[in-house]
Order: sequence, then C-alpha cells, then structure tokens
Amino acid sequence: MAQILTHQTVVRDGWHNMCTDLCYWKDMFWLIHARASAHTSADGVVVLNRSADLRRWDEVAVFRTPNNGRDAALVATDDELFVYVIDSHFELEASGRERQIADTYVFVSDDGYRWSEPAKAYDRNYWLWRVRVHDGIFYSPEKGGELLSSPDGREWTFVSRIADAGMSPQERQGRAPHDAELQRGGRHLPTRRGAVVRLTHQAGARPPFAPLHLEAPLHRVGFRGPREAHPLPGAVRVGG
Repeated sequence: MAQILTHQTVVRDGWHNMCTDLCYWKDMFWLIHARASAHTSADGVVVLNRSADLRRWDEVAVFRTPNNGRDAALVATDDELFVYVIDSHFELEASGRERQIADTYVFVSDDGYRWSEPAKAYDRNYWLWRVRVHDGIFYSPEKGGELLSSPDGREWTFVSRIADAGMSPQERQGRAPHDAELQRGGRHLPTRRGAVVRLTHQAGARPPFAPLHLEAPLHRVGFRGPREAHPLPGAVRVGG
C-alpha cells in the first residue's frame, strides 16, 4: 500500500489555489494550478511552475482567458507542452436565470517559456476536463460525457458518447492501459428524491473507441475524490 513519505507546500500566497495538474517533461517537473480570490470567483488565472527537484519551484507563465480561467490540464509530447484552460462565465437567459458558459482554450509551447496565443479547442460548453495521448492521438473524455479526439491537440472531433441517457457525468478521467483498449472512468450524479448519489463507472472500448460500453458502478461515494493518481519519476502524484 502506498504511503505518504513527505509533504511540501508549493504555493502559499494568500490566493485560492486549486485545480492542479503535474507532468514531467524535458527533465523538469511542471505544475499548473488556477489562482483566484475564491473557488467560484470570476477573476481566475492559471499559473505554471517549474522544478528540477520537486522542492524549489519557479513561476514561469501565467495564462489568462477572456473571463475566468480554471480547471487547467497539462499534456506533454516529445516536442511540445500543452496547457488546456477552461474559461467560464455566466450569461443571463430570457427567463432571468443565469447559465454557466464554458470554453476550452489551448496554449502550446516547445520550451515551456514562449507560448502560443490562446485558441479555442472545441465548441462552446465542451469542457475538456482531462486530456491524454495514446498512440500519438490526443483523447479527452470531456465533462459533459463525450469522448473527443485530436491528431495534434489543437483541432478536436467527436468520437463517442460515454454516458447513458439520464446520467449527469462529471469530471471524467482517461487512461489507456495497453494498446488494444481505452478506458474512461467518471462520476455520474443521478438524483433520487432530491438526494444526490455519486456513482463511479468505467467505460471501455477497443480502437477506434466507438462505441464506449458503460460498465456497472465501481463504487459509490458521498464526496468528491481525487482527480487522479499516477506515477512520475521519483514521485506519485494525486490530484484533488
């Protein structure tokens, strides 16, 4: 069983720092997080930090989107580092209710210091919660319950629907355990008599990963668990 051997604070600056991701690229650790005045405030930016030893960190970039930047994701290929940022804001509907609007923006760099201008990755209200690369193809189980793919991390297309009808998918992860099968885990929030019940499901498919077949719930939880846990050189990262 894995044990926590050390714990170190990377950022303590008085801001609400959240929504982390971590990767190892070009012999360095890269850590990204959103920085805002509160969890639901409208002033969020995304900050990228770099370290050679997981102890000393340097802030190397700040990413801004038109509204509120949050929920950033890092993806590394051999030659490029990708940062995906969700830009969120609210619009007033004719009924008088506010509706959340989200756009995913992508930034790309070949050295971690010089970055491309932000570009929209896909259609409005598609929330690329996590992005993974498998056999040279980018995949994202977006937050609304659809699997998207891209040949270059910039232009995305629809692959398959993940969630069944009547489910409300949230914050999905993606993992390719081997060359023949792609699995997608995620949380679904069905409502029963006004109470929210959180179920974790897994969906799997073989190339070309359509359709994805939803399996029985893996477990039921009453809280939001960590985003994901995966190994890095000399460390295991668990995101919350």
